[in-house]
Amino acid sequence: MPSCLEQLRSNYNTTPGYCGPTFDAVLCWPETPINATAKLLCPPLGDYEFITNGGYAYRLCQANGTWSRLGNYTGCIPADGGYGMRLSHMHVQLMYSMYWIGYIVSLLICVFALVVFVHYKKGARALLILCPLLGINYLFVLYQPRSPRLLSLAVHYYTVIISSMQVQECLKRSFSELRLSLKMRAERKRQGASDRQSGGEHSQITLISLSQHP
Repeated sequence: MPSCLEQLRSNYNTTPGYCGPTFDAVLCWPETPINATAKLLCPPLGDYEFITNGGYAYRLCQANGTWSRLGNYTGCIPADGGYGMRLSHMHVQLMYSMYWIGYIVSLLICVFALVVFVHYKKGARALLILCPLLGINYLFVLYQPRSPRLLSLAVHYYTVIISSMQVQECLKRSFSELRLSLKMRAERKRQGASDRQSGGEHSQITLISLSQHP
């Protein structure tokens, strides 16, 4: 005999003396003899399709060949402290913990990134410049997502911008300016050290000259 859903889809001709298959938005009740009670396993608990409380639901096929208006789902309601209630409570606690952990970790990472960026601005800028120059940007787009559409568009625009010759030229110019700035800073430090060293030698010679005069 075909299943209840198959009977519904195929406009199944109900056998005389039976209640026809029907769906009450919870369970699909198969063809059942009149004056008999259909018995089905309770539906899954929430989103856990593989977990039930092991109870049964009942629905009466009346003498006139029609189903009772409502099925009896009393056996499907978990008692206080039952497995279904514990599962629901555990699920809520787990989601609550995941939200808090996720937000805290994200906040700490953002703060750490901000500190690194403030203290090592030039290094961070050099890294952002070197990524496209070395072709590392192509590693970020090995996978082209199809969905959701917003993510697909974001990856597409990112690839177009990074691959643009104008953007690459701008990044190269910024890298050249950064390299020149670092070189000038190193020259100033070297010149400052040289000036301090020559000033110290001059003071030492002056002191020696004064000590030689009576």
